[in-house]
Amino acid sequence: MRINKIEFTKKVPSDRVKHVIDQEKIECSKTSIETMFDGIQEKKPHTLEELYKEYRYAGKTAVNIFECTDFPEGLKVKEGFLVHLKRKLNITSALIGNELKPEITTVPQINLIEDLGEAVLLQWVSGEKKIGYDGYEVVERIVPSFEYMMIRFGDPIFIELRSGFSTHKKYKEALKSLLSTSADNIPNIDWLPVTKVTEAEAEKISEILEAGLLESEVIGEGCIGKLAVSAAPGIDDLKKQEQYKSMVAGREYLAQVFHVDYREVDTGYSTKVKFRINHKGGFEFKSKVSERIIRRILDVFVEVRYRKESDQGNNEAVS
Repeated sequence: MRINKIEFTKKVPSDRVKHVIDQEKIECSKTSIETMFDGIQEKKPHTLEELYKEYRYAGKTAVNIFECTDFPEGLKVKEGFLVHLKRKLNITSALIGNELKPEITTVPQINLIEDLGEAVLLQWVSGEKKIGYDGYEVVERIVPSFEYMMIRFGDPIFIELRSGFSTHKKYKEALKSLLSTSADNIPNIDWLPVTKVTEAEAEKISEILEAGLLESEVIGEGCIGKLAVSAAPGIDDLKKQEQYKSMVAGREYLAQVFHVDYREVDTGYSTKVKFRINHKGGFEFKSKVSERIIRRILDVFVEVRYRKESDQGNNEAVS
């Protein structure tokens, strides 16, 4: 796998890279993530690939999950879904792992398909026309945008969108078109948001994760505007502060930013994870995270929303 250094530094946190260097006893400069990248690439390129795989589709990202009812019956199994994709996209070569490189338009199209075992990842590409300078000449370019969607097969089927909440509609419409067998047979999908939670659900999630509240936005005085509150240095949980509780008492929450201590038992890696819940809809990680961290945090959302005991596994713990 050829790894783009710019993408690597955007997605992978420096503390994770330092942990790998120390664990693997790689001798290299740790002055910046770029020098660490070069050192691992030179000494242990396979280790660099494995590390990048953990963050390739993650990083600092919005992640919103929908339960999809009325998913087309013949496509509820991964194998049937992949057969449909190959036919729909008229692909004659290998379906998995090959960039399709469609013409970039304002309408999202599939560029890449990956089989992740329990899920299928779709990389969508779309473009926006922008005017700028090329030297002294004014030119019009199409600037591409890449977004990820995961179809998680099971009962029920979950669709995971890694894009801002305000952009969801066009990707939902693009998926419906992709699932259709003809222009007259567009499926009707009921999108039930899993990551849109109530105040009580957000409180339960924070309790399970033992998360501290760092920031919040609540309705302002007389239901006008909003009041934003941030924790002062040294305060790791606003919920434990009497002054804060009196400030927000009786006010409706608009958004909350939490942080949790994350630890992987098998690798020894530990870090702080920061995420934002928007109570009007939307969820995003404010720190760079791996697939394992995303699954750990969002499994708790599913547990709370569906009142199920999630399998928390033996590999990671939040304490």
